[in-house]
Amino acid sequence: MIYFDCSQIYRCPSVNSGIQRVTRSLTREAMTLRDDVCPAVLDKDGLFHKLEAVPSLGDAPYSHLGECIFFSREDIYFVLDSAWEYKILERLSFFKNYGMVAGAFFHDVIPLTHAEFLGGDAGFFASWVLEAAKFSDFFLCNSESTKSALMREASKIYPDRIIDGEIAFSIRLGADIAENSVLSRPNRDDVVAAFDRDNTYLIVATLEPRKNHALLLDAFDILWKKHPSLKLCFVGKEGWKIEDVVRRIRTHPKFNENLFWFEGLSDADVQWAYKHSKCLLYPSFEEGFGLPIVEALYADIPVLASDIPVFHEVAGDRIGYIDPFDASSLVNWIDKFELEGIPGNLIPDKSFKWATWRDSAEEMFQKMSLAVEAAKKRVPEMLKGVSLERRVRLENYRGEFLKENLALKMSSPSGKITGKEPLPLKPLMRLFGKQLIRETFLQFLHRSPSPDEESFWYDQLLSGLPEISFITDIRFSKEGKQIAEPVKHPYILRRVGRLLGTHRLPSKIARFFWALFTFTRTKNQARAAMMETQDVNKRMEECVDKIQRNIDRLDA
Repeated sequence: MIYFDCSQIYRCPSVNSGIQRVTRSLTREAMTLRDDVCPAVLDKDGLFHKLEAVPSLGDAPYSHLGECIFFSREDIYFVLDSAWEYKILERLSFFKNYGMVAGAFFHDVIPLTHAEFLGGDAGFFASWVLEAAKFSDFFLCNSESTKSALMREASKIYPDRIIDGEIAFSIRLGADIAENSVLSRPNRDDVVAAFDRDNTYLIVATLEPRKNHALLLDAFDILWKKHPSLKLCFVGKEGWKIEDVVRRIRTHPKFNENLFWFEGLSDADVQWAYKHSKCLLYPSFEEGFGLPIVEALYADIPVLASDIPVFHEVAGDRIGYIDPFDASSLVNWIDKFELEGIPGNLIPDKSFKWATWRDSAEEMFQKMSLAVEAAKKRVPEMLKGVSLERRVRLENYRGEFLKENLALKMSSPSGKITGKEPLPLKPLMRLFGKQLIRETFLQFLHRSPSPDEESFWYDQLLSGLPEISFITDIRFSKEGKQIAEPVKHPYILRRVGRLLGTHRLPSKIARFFWALFTFTRTKNQARAAMMETQDVNKRMEECVDKIQRNIDRLDA
């Protein structure tokens, strides 16, 4: 199966910026092209689930949840939604080492190259880019500019990681808005009023510093003195670090007369706005692609955009270019439009053929298959023969113990994952005999015991081996140390272990007391307990000496 992650639009279906339009459009088209494509999410329970449908704008949060996913060796998990804080790829790294492949869609690397444009969620954005660069097996980019920037920046961060053209590729994003097949009039009268004459200049973008909305206000404050009937329309949600611009919009004397701002428009209304605007304005300082540019050209309206490399790659000489740092550059273009008309070379014609989302999905599958094959060849040989069942069963087993802090904790109702918790011993200590053996193997070795292993350890337990000794032997076996599953011991034992500088002491102390108070009737257990006691006493004496020296030093 190929799973397309939709975690963000599953949690917040009302969000519909460029990334969400890409997620919905690519996933829907991919599902029509192939039967083995399924939308998926990391749900609030900390487990991966299938979705029965791609979340739409009108859906309630957490809709369409399907069954839990049991990954297989040939599965591909593709993260293209803006699931910044959920650590999806880091979690999938456990699975991909056993045969499956995980990939990520890179919309840009701005968190690394232009962090000054980011707001309160900058940490999430930046950590996502770092996480994806580290854990993705292949990389889909929205432009060659993004691909080049990714390869350049990733080499600085992870010099030992080779990200090249075999596993990184770009595709053309679709220009058609997939959800709308009929251009119907918007239900909102204020939207219709904003485009009632052919003099509305449009920008479709989240209000944030990088999109440079302030330049448009500066330019139109000049233009309205000469062309008072002009209209400027902002379509996009309020973002971050933009309070001054928002205040300026809402208090502007022309607000809701010649200056408009609409949030939460449907895809159908956005497409209607494109069709009824005079020109799209896109003065961004930096972009990974610039989806509204091709959407506008597809809708046959002219575009004025920043003179930056990625826009030249996307649109070539089909659009006009402005200086994003100089409002007069935009003023001159629009003044010319109003006095002389739009130049013929900027008016889209039938010769312009941009990709549809169907074209994008077809190109994606063609290039993805090559990237996946290249990525599989780079998996270490030592892991290729290991059963994926180990990790899959463990991850789903953890889900049964979420209330006891066995799995990933959810830090808030928003579903932000705080990190991986150690496995406590308490649930295991409730088990006996073969059930204990099987669950211990599953948790610490990520597999079921063989019949011979199960028989051997069952005989050991019957002969008096303490359960805690069995668990410790499995955890610190050669195989267990390679997997290194963390164990959550009682608080006092963890404190003593940290004090003495060893992570194994808690297990030794626990084994000693278990043997001392539970199995003292057996001579062998008493002898083992004495050896443990001697080892513990020796460390305790060293600790006491160390503390005494520190006290003497402080007294001196």
